[in-house]
Amino acid sequence: MKHLKILILCYERKEITRICFTGIARNILEFAGCGIHASVYVSTDEVNRELCEEFGFEHHVTDPKPIGRRLNDAVDVCLEEGWDYLMQMGSDDLMTTAGVCFVAGMIHNGTPMFGFNTLYVVNRAKRKMKKHGGLMVFGAGRCIARDVVIEVTPLWEEERSRGLDGQSQTRIEQTAMVRPMTVIVSKPCVVDIKTSENLNKYEVFSGKEYDLDLSICPEMKML
Repeated sequence: MKHLKILILCYERKEITRICFTGIARNILEFAGCGIHASVYVSTDEVNRELCEEFGFEHHVTDPKPIGRRLNDAVDVCLEEGWDYLMQMGSDDLMTTAGVCFVAGMIHNGTPMFGFNTLYVVNRAKRKMKKHGGLMVFGAGRCIARDVVIEVTPLWEEERSRGLDGQSQTRIEQTAMVRPMTVIVSKPCVVDIKTSENLNKYEVFSGKEYDLDLSICPEMKML
């Protein structure tokens, strides 16, 4: 059985983190049904330490910034264990059941790196959401095979806290000569929950705005 390591960084927003962790717990069961063993590593702050313990997720308390260094340190810890793929998720992200099925299929096919280039961006306060598309795959839900991670590590510039997805993708392409495959979907499989504390605000994302759809995945009802 293939082993997927899910990497999450936490910073404050405990209520949103609980929603994310609830979704991850569901995803772990769904991955198992697809023949994938999924486990979690969380680089957390003190605010969310108890949540990590409550959900039984492996975790360490770390300094929140710079994010690039924090991600690299987390990968170093993860590499001490055996797994086949690394998947990034933010502590404000959710993945649908369909998303799990797509990820599992790509892992079973041995795709070196892949991810989604569409997602739902949610404004919890306004009860609105946008369907947003990008030219490259997003960090949320991006999966990288272990041998690629080892070849490229460190994946991120140590002092960087913005533009990390694009910077790491460029590094992977230039170092390992691997380009990410985009998972083609009819509906976004990743949800990004925006609050007033996000690095990238809801307003900067393009896309048509809709009323919040609580049927996308079960955790939407927690918003």
